[in-house]
This record gives sequence, C-alpha cells and structure tokens, in this order.
Amino acid sequence: MRIEASAAFTSSRPLFPLFIFLFFIPGFHARNLQQCSSSCGDLTNISYPFRLQGDPAGCGDVDFQLSCQNNTAILNFRGGKYYVKGISYDKRTIRVVDVNLAHGTCGLPYKSLSMSEATEDSRFPSLITFWQANFVNCSNTIPELTDSKVPCLSGGTSHVYVNFSNRNLFGYEIPRNCKVISRIPTSSENEMNYPYNETTLKLLATGFDLRWSVE
Repeated sequence: MRIEASAAFTSSRPLFPLFIFLFFIPGFHARNLQQCSSSCGDLTNISYPFRLQGDPAGCGDVDFQLSCQNNTAILNFRGGKYYVKGISYDKRTIRVVDVNLAHGTCGLPYKSLSMSEATEDSRFPSLITFWQANFVNCSNTIPELTDSKVPCLSGGTSHVYVNFSNRNLFGYEIPRNCKVISRIPTSSENEMNYPYNETTLKLLATGFDLRWSVE
C-alpha cells in the first residue's frame, strides 16, 4: 500500500507545475494585450479591448477593431459608420458620431439608429443618453413644425422635420402623411424641440456615448 501511494504521489508531481503554468496564462495574456497601444489622428492610446486594423494579431480584441481613415478612427456599428471622438477606459465608454453629422452640416445620418437598436449589440450593452433625434418626412407642410424644418432635405412635396424624443415615436404622434425616415441618439440630457439651427447641428455633431463590455 505504501508503495502504491508513493508511486501515485510521484506520478502527480509533474502535473503541479503544469497546473500553475496554465493558471497564469490567461492573466499573462491579458496583460500583454493591454500593453499594446496605437493611435489615429487625435485619438491616442488605442488599447485593449480596442485595436486598429493592421495591428499585430496579439493586440486588442478583433470584435473591437477600428479602422483609421484620413487620420480619423472609425467604428463600424450596426451597419453605420461612426467617427470615434474619444475612449474612456475608466468609465468604459466610447464617444462616437455619425460620419454624415460629424462636421455640423445639414443632412441625414449615414444609417438610421434608434436608442433601442444601439443596445442590441453585446459589445455595447448600454447607451448613455436619454434622447434621440427623429427625422420625419411629410408630403405636405406642417405649420406647427415650421421651426424644426430641415432645409437641405426639404423641397417640392418633401418636407423633413426633426423631432427630439426619449423613445421611438408612436403612430399617433406622427402627423398624417408623415413617416419617420431616420433616427440617431444624441448627447442631450434634456428634451428639446427648438428650431433647427446651428445649435441643433452642433448637438448632432457631438455624437453620443456607448458603454462597452468585453464580458
């Protein structure tokens, strides 16, 4: 019996160092990933879980890959293209803005995105905003919405207005002969329906924050 016990103990000894080695591999690998750092234009210190396209294979997570175009970092998200304005690794947030709205010019978002749609991606489980801009196209003029008319998108029988709400509009809230043609989250913390002017354009160009998670 003592011989069998001794043999069993002896045979198990080589496994212990292997167990220790395997136990520390994940932590060691994660630290190596976080040490990688890239930059694109004004966005510096792009690090785990984010990475730039073309970075070494061991850097960041491919699910959080950004591209760098004309010295601007771009996130492809739910069919849309967004400029990355900043990343907070402490708060785990990323500030993005639709590429069509980033320069404060009149226009529609590159891709319609509601607040509810923005949180359907497991990488970005929550959205730090309470209001979205709804672009509504009407076949006739709506007098009470005149101040919120989007001039560059209106003409002839097309009359486009912008409305701010904390959710998708219900059918009864949309005027007759009108339909919502696009949505985009905003960084606004308050409900606003003031005139479509430079203030509105600046708000849309500010973008919105997504909270990211690697779990």
